[in-house]
Amino acid sequence: MGHFDKNAKWHDKIYQIERTDPVVGGEGGISNRAPMELAERTEWLKQQIELQQCDSIAELRTIEPTTDKQTIFVKGYHAGSTKGGGYFIADLADNASVDNAGTVIVTGAGKRWTRIYYEITPFDFGAKSGWLNNSESAFIALEQAMQGQAVDLCGLVFTCDTDKVKNRYYNGYIASNSTGSGAKGKGFIGSYKHLYDLNSQYGTKFSELVPVYVDKNAPSYYSQGVAQDPRTGDIWQIQSGDNNHNALVKHKFSLFGKSETVGHVFNNSIGHQSLGIYYEGDTRYFVTMVGSVKGNERALYVARFTINESNWTMENLKYQRVFNAPVTGNATRCMAIDPNGSVIAITNGADEPTENGTVYKWGCSVFHLADLFHDDFLDIPPTPISKFHIFRDVLAGTNTGKAVQDIACDGEFIYVLNGGSQQKYENTIDVYTINGVHVLRDDKNLTGFDICQAVKNAGGGMYYEPEGLFFLRNNDGLMLCMSVISGAEKGKTIKNTHIVAMASQYQSILRGTTNTPAQYVYADGTAFAFPRGKPLKFGELQSNGEIWKGLALNRTYAEFAFEDNTQPQFRVANSLHKGMLQVSSSGNFGLYDITQNKWLVYSSLDGVAKLQNSPSNNANGDEIPTARWVNQKLKFESHHATNGWQRLPNGLIFQWGRYDATNARTFNFPIAFTGTPYVVQCTDYNDNGSQVNALTTTGLTNTKFDVIVQGAIGAFSMFAIRR
Repeated sequence: MGHFDKNAKWHDKIYQIERTDPVVGGEGGISNRAPMELAERTEWLKQQIELQQCDSIAELRTIEPTTDKQTIFVKGYHAGSTKGGGYFIADLADNASVDNAGTVIVTGAGKRWTRIYYEITPFDFGAKSGWLNNSESAFIALEQAMQGQAVDLCGLVFTCDTDKVKNRYYNGYIASNSTGSGAKGKGFIGSYKHLYDLNSQYGTKFSELVPVYVDKNAPSYYSQGVAQDPRTGDIWQIQSGDNNHNALVKHKFSLFGKSETVGHVFNNSIGHQSLGIYYEGDTRYFVTMVGSVKGNERALYVARFTINESNWTMENLKYQRVFNAPVTGNATRCMAIDPNGSVIAITNGADEPTENGTVYKWGCSVFHLADLFHDDFLDIPPTPISKFHIFRDVLAGTNTGKAVQDIACDGEFIYVLNGGSQQKYENTIDVYTINGVHVLRDDKNLTGFDICQAVKNAGGGMYYEPEGLFFLRNNDGLMLCMSVISGAEKGKTIKNTHIVAMASQYQSILRGTTNTPAQYVYADGTAFAFPRGKPLKFGELQSNGEIWKGLALNRTYAEFAFEDNTQPQFRVANSLHKGMLQVSSSGNFGLYDITQNKWLVYSSLDGVAKLQNSPSNNANGDEIPTARWVNQKLKFESHHATNGWQRLPNGLIFQWGRYDATNARTFNFPIAFTGTPYVVQCTDYNDNGSQVNALTTTGLTNTKFDVIVQGAIGAFSMFAIRR
């Protein structure tokens, strides 16, 4: 006896054997077609029953499996989320496994759902990404459930109270806010954190960099260049001491707290101003302008070296000449490497006195790293990719605060920080394209000034000097930050340094935007510029850790989008009128008049364009008609009866009727006219025509008239016309 080789397949109709069909059995036989289709449909239904779905792990705990190996799909760990879900299988033979809130879920009746997985992520245990969400409990559950496993962090940042070391975590970062000797939190800023609680003027303080005294001959050390390790997220800082005693310090920083210094290297090959970090394979290189080891020619060279953190020594040190001309006056060299390690930008210049004060003739050269650093380090500068003048205004006063403090590069733009100590309104940021087009100036950059003011208000010493300009990595891009020397606390002489996110990097504060000849966009009064096609992103996190709204500028369109039914609105207004383009929470899209509190033009989910209100029937000129208005205009309303009326589309009304004047002398129109009728015509009426009487009308209004009769009259008929 044979059996069907069943496949799961849905059939809308089952074949009916015809009278003319021969009896043919076996595989493919026409007699077996109908039962085979029924068997396939039954198998499909069986699989649909077995393959259930639920919204969350919490709901899964309430579902009791009915058969062993029954499967179910969980849409997300938290209700409404799409992360941390997956397939689970019922294991009715397991009566011992503990509910670990991730891979084993125990129901109320003590039955086990076991996760089917190829890899584990923190979402599987209820973690939520970003700095705003503490995932400590989720990671505790994860490390209790498994150890020594590879855990995919999905390219995101997760915040915990303590470091997590029991598994091999990859493709992302765990940021610990712990402090003290055990702190190992990575210095990465979490997903979209740069738009959380930013002040439009002063920015947000992320971390305080603790100073390190490394040499007794240099009792005062100040923050200079800062850079982030592109792989580990650690923060490295140049601390410049008296008499050119410079140190390179490694920090593990804690979000919104004091960093922990891990170690440092002191060497007079380290220049005091700028710092860059990049990788070749697995080798990490540090790059600075050369320090005092090169004497008066130090500004003509860059130094490249590695750091051995086991004994905190500098290794593989080499120098590369980048300029031939010497530096004069206060023109200190600065350099920056883009986060991808492809180009390096280096400033050069000289002082030039004028009748109005000293002008700094700055320039900038950009090199390919591959051209600059190679096996044969040369004393001859390589050819730059581009070389251009850095614009700088004449500044009144002393030399203090007029230097280029630092530069940053993201591979497309070069950001130049000008200013110095206490020069509150002379600190500026200029932005150039990589080939030298000046696209932006922020003339009054006060980032971090509120921190210094707070130190003064608390009784400390007032000091404010932006020193470092650099990028911290986000999950989705880069965040322009400054390091700011922020004054000494009361009773202390140490001037600490804070990392501050630029408040205006994604905002246009003044005068809108325009296009330069080089097809770049700039905005006066901001500290950020972007080319056409470079994403401009904004986002916020909802409670389950997912991004739920955003603003993006792409190559061909600008987008402001929500993932729920929250209303995106583009508003425009002046002192006379306010309006907006929006999508409502019910799905209506269109132009809304805020002043009049009504839609002007909109479409609902059916996509049909509509006006909110029809104009009045006497609308004219530039008023827009609607279908309702047109139908009203073309409407032939009527009441057809012995006493009836007919309305024409132009508003003209015809009325007619019969009346017995024996009963009363007043006739009421079937409906009221808008005014006194143009014409009312009355006629004597009887069935046999035996009597003819004269009659007339009087007392005419828009609702009635009276009849005057000569002789005895009974019935009469009338006709009237008016709008």
